[in-house]
Amino acid sequence: MNEIANLLHSKARRLTLACYYGSYVLDIPMVGMFSLLSYILGKETTQASCQIAIFLSIKPVTALFSPYWSSLFTTRRWGLRGQIIWANLLVALPLLSFPFFKNSWLFVISFALYHLGDRAVIPAWMETIKQFVKPDSRRLAVGRTSFIVFLGGAFLPLLLAPYLDRHPDNWGWLYFILGLLSLARLGFQLLLPTTPVVERIEQKKRNQVLTLLIHPWSQFWLLMRERPDFAFYQLIFFFGGLGIMLTQTTVNQLCCQILKLSYTEIAIAVSLCKGLGYLVSHPFWQRRFDTANFYLFCSMVALLAGLSSALFLFAGVSIAFVYLAELCYGAMQAGSGLSWYLSGPRFAKSEDSLRFTAANVLLIGIRGLIGPSCGTLICAFLGYQAPFMVSIALCCAGALLGIAGAKIRWRSAALAP
Repeated sequence: MNEIANLLHSKARRLTLACYYGSYVLDIPMVGMFSLLSYILGKETTQASCQIAIFLSIKPVTALFSPYWSSLFTTRRWGLRGQIIWANLLVALPLLSFPFFKNSWLFVISFALYHLGDRAVIPAWMETIKQFVKPDSRRLAVGRTSFIVFLGGAFLPLLLAPYLDRHPDNWGWLYFILGLLSLARLGFQLLLPTTPVVERIEQKKRNQVLTLLIHPWSQFWLLMRERPDFAFYQLIFFFGGLGIMLTQTTVNQLCCQILKLSYTEIAIAVSLCKGLGYLVSHPFWQRRFDTANFYLFCSMVALLAGLSSALFLFAGVSIAFVYLAELCYGAMQAGSGLSWYLSGPRFAKSEDSLRFTAANVLLIGIRGLIGPSCGTLICAFLGYQAPFMVSIALCCAGALLGIAGAKIRWRSAALAP
């Protein structure tokens, strides 16, 4: 009987990893083209400042709604696979309308749905992997997938940018093709092993709207009180993440309106330089994740984010500083992604990791409500350099908190090297 159980579990593990890899490999073109969409709008729309501010605010704010996705499916017992499949449909279908309706607000809504679906499925994917994949293989799977998706998504715009410079009106058809590729991901997602979802809401409250609305926040607050070590990690990540989000609209304005870069120059910055930073630093982060104190790991990520903002201060001197800033940003993103995706399973250990990962997603949304709008106001009143200076201060604060956290004796063993 044990041999049969081991064989079935091994088959489920291989199938889970194959579906995870396949689904995210087909997501590579989506990642690449959506990284350019804000710049396309920045160059093509006449009311860029207002629209781009809203556009870039939507990306993190959608994270506030993604935990409701998990709660909705939990109450209906669709399972983790159902969450992933329906989120993919939510992302793919609006893209099919891009060539036929040239409305910038349609693109903003599609962008919001893309990030809503992308964030919403992270807890479901992480819990599925946790149930079927061993910890060592889990880290490698998430690390490799993040590496492949980021790298592929980074370099794809570099190949398409010359085409966009020559044919700026044809970009809608590229997103139509992305919609078809996203639908093709269903072939992998339908093969995922079925997994039970832990029921957290009592039977008598299952259909109450108020319970559904409050549930993610009550779980978040309960988790912060139960796990001060995880709450401290969130504090570090909040400072560093807020520093990054403060500069998002300013970077777009700097590239499109102040420096007036072409699509090719933008692609060199956000694709080539950022991709190289990610590529070169990824092995380092993989090694440090296993050997370094987790708080020190986060401290190093925050310092790199601050360095990226510092380099943007000199963008007016030479475009080379934009390239260097994006290089540092890519290196930071490699460490940040590994920490963010695996913090849930790492802190949860034998517990259900869904609520840990859902807390990560919620706080991204909170930072999104604050960061881009404040960055836009600071830039409007104090100039484009001011948001970068505030960002440096916030990232340094996050780094100092990480150093302090490494010296505290926490009850959990999840943070030990």
